[in-house]
Amino acid sequence: MNALKQSLGALGLAAASVSGFAGQHQICFQDDAAVVGLPTGQRAVVVGCRADGQGQSCTISRVNAAYSIERGSMVTSGTASYQNVKQFSFDPVRGDVFDFRIAFSDGTQRSCRILTRKYSDSRGRGSPTPGAVLTGFSTDESGKITTGVWRLDLARSGWTINKLSVPANFVAVGGGATGTDVPYGGYVNTSEIDLTDALPGADHWRTWKGATTQQSLTYANDYVGVVYAIGMQISDGVNILDPTCANRSNLQEGCLRVFEQTSSTPAPVSRPTATVGSLVLAPGQGAYVALSGSVRATADPVYPSYSLGQFVTASFPQLIGRTTPVVGGWTVASKDHLESRPGTVRTSVLALPPRLVMGGRSYDVVSKVVSATSAPSNLPSVDVSGLNGGFVLTGIGAFVEQLRWVKSGFLGTFVELPGNMIWKLEPRPDLGGATVSSKAHAIVSPVPITGYALGIKLVPVP
Repeated sequence: MNALKQSLGALGLAAASVSGFAGQHQICFQDDAAVVGLPTGQRAVVVGCRADGQGQSCTISRVNAAYSIERGSMVTSGTASYQNVKQFSFDPVRGDVFDFRIAFSDGTQRSCRILTRKYSDSRGRGSPTPGAVLTGFSTDESGKITTGVWRLDLARSGWTINKLSVPANFVAVGGGATGTDVPYGGYVNTSEIDLTDALPGADHWRTWKGATTQQSLTYANDYVGVVYAIGMQISDGVNILDPTCANRSNLQEGCLRVFEQTSSTPAPVSRPTATVGSLVLAPGQGAYVALSGSVRATADPVYPSYSLGQFVTASFPQLIGRTTPVVGGWTVASKDHLESRPGTVRTSVLALPPRLVMGGRSYDVVSKVVSATSAPSNLPSVDVSGLNGGFVLTGIGAFVEQLRWVKSGFLGTFVELPGNMIWKLEPRPDLGGATVSSKAHAIVSPVPITGYALGIKLVPVP
C-alpha cells in the first residue's frame, strides 16, 4: 500500500458533472517505477477505474494475467465519485500482454489491454518518464477515449526545461508547465509537443516539453519547475499515428495532424506573435478538430543567456461561433521584460479529423471549449472547469492582457501595458479544466488572465 501511495500520491477525485452521463472512466498503462522494489526483470502496470455519481462503484479483475501479483490498491469514495486503482507486477517470461476487465455497478463492462515492453525495447520504453506521477484520468461518454495527466517535478534551478513522456500506447496531445511567482518569478517560455520524439513504425509523439525561466540573472532565484503531459488513448485499435498518415489526404482516415506556424515577423522583435489559421483544409470535408495548442518562445541567440529573454503572455484558441464555439486556430505571444531581448515565438495545433471509424461504425469527434477570466491583479489566477461529464481533457491555454484601448476624443489608440507574464499552465483533470496564473514582474501591471480548456468526445453517427 505504501508503494501505491508514493506512485499515485497526487491522484485525486474528479469533480463529477453527471447530468445525462453515467460518468464511467478507466485507464491502464505500464509503469515499472510504480512498484517500489520491483524485482529485476519484472514489469508493473497500473489499472484504474472511476464511477461518478452517488452510490456508483467499479471493480477491476484480471483476465489473462492470473500469474501476476497484485501489489496494492487505492479505493476512495465520496458523495461525488468512487475511484479504484490497482497495481500489478509480473514476470514477462510468461508473456508481455496484460488483459483486464472493468465492471461498473450499473452492469457496464469494459476491457483494458496493456502490451508491455522492456527498457531496452527498440520501440522505446513502455513506462512514462521515471518520476512522473499520474494526477488524474477521464473517459468520454462513448467509453472509447481516455486521457490521463502526468506530472514531473524538475530539479531546483533558475531555469528549467524537461521532457515528459507518457506511457506506450498513449499520445501526448497536450500539456503545461509551471514555474513560480515568488520571490522574483519563474515564467513559462515553452509548453509544446516534441515532434522529434518518434521512432518509425513504433512510438510517435509521446513527449511534451515544458520550460520556465527567471527574468534575468539580476532577478535570479531557485525554484522547482513542473512539466505536465496529457496522454490520450483511443480504443478499438484506432491508430491515430499510423506511419502512413503523412501520405493521406482523406480526413476520415483517422490521422492525428500537426499544424505549425512561426512568428509573424521574420526578424526578432520585442513582442513576437504567431497564429495557426483556419483548420479547414478542403471544401466539403469539414474542419479538423483541435485537441490542443503549444508555444515556444526564444530570444535571439546573439544575446548572452538567450534562454532567459522571452516570456509567454498568450497561448490560446481562436474561437469561431458564439453559441457553441469551436477552435479555428491558435495564437501565441511572448515579450521581453526590463531588458531588451528581441526574439521569436512559434506555435502548433494538434488536431483530429471530424470523423473516426471504429469497429465498422462511424463516430463524430465533438469538441468543447470552456474558459474563465479573473479580476485584474498583479498576480491574476483563475480556475477553469466544465469538461467533466462526457468529455476528456486534451489541452489548455491562457491569455494575459497586454494592450489596452485608450480613448482620446472621438478616437483612441492601443497602449502597450508594462507586462504580466504567465508562470503557471496547469491541466486539472479533477476540474475537467485548468489553473492558469501570471505575475507582474517588478512593475505594477494589474490585468486579468483568461484560462481555456479543450476537450473532445465521440458520438456515434446514426
